[in-house]
Amino acid sequence: MSACQTIRKNIKDVDSFIASFRHEEQSARVELLFSKALSYMFHLPFYTFPTNNPYVQHKVVWYGEKEMCPIGAPANYPDAIVYARHFDVLMEVTRNTGTRQWDREYARTVRHFQDYIKKWKKERDSVFLLLIVNDINRDTFTSVQAKNREGYNILPITFQNFERILEVCDLAVGLRHFDLRILFSRLIRNLIDSQSLTAYNKCAKRSVLDWRVTLLDRYRLAYVAVKGYQVFVTENRQHLGASEIATEIYTERDVKNYFKILGKTPQKEDVIDGMLTFGFASDAGLPQTDMILSLVSPLEIRERIKEIMETID
Repeated sequence: MSACQTIRKNIKDVDSFIASFRHEEQSARVELLFSKALSYMFHLPFYTFPTNNPYVQHKVVWYGEKEMCPIGAPANYPDAIVYARHFDVLMEVTRNTGTRQWDREYARTVRHFQDYIKKWKKERDSVFLLLIVNDINRDTFTSVQAKNREGYNILPITFQNFERILEVCDLAVGLRHFDLRILFSRLIRNLIDSQSLTAYNKCAKRSVLDWRVTLLDRYRLAYVAVKGYQVFVTENRQHLGASEIATEIYTERDVKNYFKILGKTPQKEDVIDGMLTFGFASDAGLPQTDMILSLVSPLEIRERIKEIMETID
């Protein structure tokens, strides 16, 4: 299980995750868990407040410290900040439910949002605030809706929807930060337009699920190209048939999950289009039943992988 998969598993059952820790450090553990999740979501390096590197422009900073025995972010800071490309994301996470969520968390999140914009002279539409909760309280929903109608970008998001987003970000090849910005903006618009919390919850789930499919389908050929290249390397062969590659990659758990979300299975046409389009292989012949692909030089492949990853913007 990868580090990101472990984080996803812990998000799915936060109560079980924190049960083994001392009560006084449980809140910090939750902050740390979701802060690290953001680093995987945005494909950015992770820092704590003491280890933060000011020379790294794009990063995730958890404003707590001591990962082994964590101390949570101080009250005058958000729990974490994502310094993404072209926008910033402030994160607040809480297990509080009911009125405690609204009266303990809402005012603080708004204050952090306002202070951050003022201190760093940011445009309001270039900063998002994620309030990550197990369930959204009705008063929280109403208050955030009113603020967003004034031009704020505050997004209450459930643990479940957060994990759904994280899953596809972990799978996607060449994820752009702009893709996440589109989703956050869409969810905020859903919240503003919804007549009730129940309606918003349904709409938000549908928006996240639709976004997942759209995102993975957009990067499908690049994903198959990278996986096909890995088959060449594993098999240690210079020539392979497209059907053989498609069959081989579909034995992998991540590939199965990727195509399950899409509601498809990888086809030889995906392998051909992906590997030829992205320059991982060349056409080595066209027999009656299959196309044989020939692996290009390792140097060319390294350059293509670099170019694909540099599409992140």
